[in-house]
Amino acid sequence: MWNFIEKIEELKEATNKNKKTWIIISRDLIWTYTWNTNPGTLSNNLKYNSSKIRRIKRWMYSIWKLSSYVVANRLIEPSYISLERVLSEEWIIPEFTTSITSITTKNWTIIHNDYWRFEYRHLNDKLFFGFHINSDWSYIADIEKAILDYIYLNWDLFTLNGKIIRAINREDFNYINDNIILQFRSVRFQWLDKINWEKLFEYANMFWKTKVISVVKALRMYYKSPVYEFHI
Repeated sequence: MWNFIEKIEELKEATNKNKKTWIIISRDLIWTYTWNTNPGTLSNNLKYNSSKIRRIKRWMYSIWKLSSYVVANRLIEPSYISLERVLSEEWIIPEFTTSITSITTKNWTIIHNDYWRFEYRHLNDKLFFGFHINSDWSYIADIEKAILDYIYLNWDLFTLNGKIIRAINREDFNYINDNIILQFRSVRFQWLDKINWEKLFEYANMFWKTKVISVVKALRMYYKSPVYEFHI
């Protein structure tokens, strides 16, 4: 099977050496194209109507309408789709986001191009995990990792009076702190039955932050409590 990701990787070295080399992407083929004149002549030399050529970033164009997720992965590398975009698609949060939100080990940035609005948030190398290859060959976060990325990068949503919300040290789910209820209702987390809780705790421990684990414990307590069902 033709592997989109492997082919892109093969072309990186060539494009890095020759700044006048484009990566051209079509439905069935990716190839390099070298032209030492104005990029505006690209459509003529490829014998394609300019309206069919879409700019992904400098030196990279597409003559096929790519998945916005594939484009997001290529604009900033390495990166994977996460945060609000994944949580919205999985109905963990009800709001629809107009941006393609991603995690990268590079700096925070926002990019607009012919495809979409792309927002990238930074995490260090040790936290760059918990994603898989999607059906369109893009990298996308597991639900559990998207939740943790969201918590980690939005501490203000999970604090009360400057302190991280914490679960009660007991397994009586009929008793839950009102502050926990109010906090998770304000974040509007829902459809939590989609979560693999074992994986969520496994990933949370990999953050090496007690406050991350504290919020996850509180989230689980909220999910197990009688009040949760009335929220959705």
